[in-house]
Amino acid sequence: MECREKRLSSKRTHQNKERANESAECRAGRLAKQREYDQTKGLNVCNSSTIADEIRKFHTAVSSGPLYICTCCDQLWYKHSVTTAKKLRISNPDIVKYLLSKASVDDVEWICQSCFRYLRKNKIPPYAAKNGMLFPLKPDFFYLNELEC
Repeated sequence: MECREKRLSSKRTHQNKERANESAECRAGRLAKQREYDQTKGLNVCNSSTIADEIRKFHTAVSSGPLYICTCCDQLWYKHSVTTAKKLRISNPDIVKYLLSKASVDDVEWICQSCFRYLRKNKIPPYAAKNGMLFPLKPDFFYLNELEC
């Protein structure tokens, strides 16, 4: 058993050295062969995406900006960072004492993932507004847009 592990470790080290020195064309060819092999074996594999695809996904995710207000901590979040408070209110009616009943986008009450994790366990979130963690009010002499705030 020890001999096999040593042999496999040596093989992995050799492959890593080869891959570190391979050209972009060689890498593309190797990955194409691997995908072809996986498809013939009927394996479920995700298509590898390019950096451009990942950048496009990121820009799509943050294009609308942080508009979703957490009804617990009163902070602004992106769409992918919040869930509706309705699900949590139904499953645990005791959490109402930690929520501000503040609706934002689509006139829905949203909860951020960090507050959601605490509330699901019947604990008070550390950044909850009801815990005294409110942002100070903006003075009237500042004329700031949402992003600047």
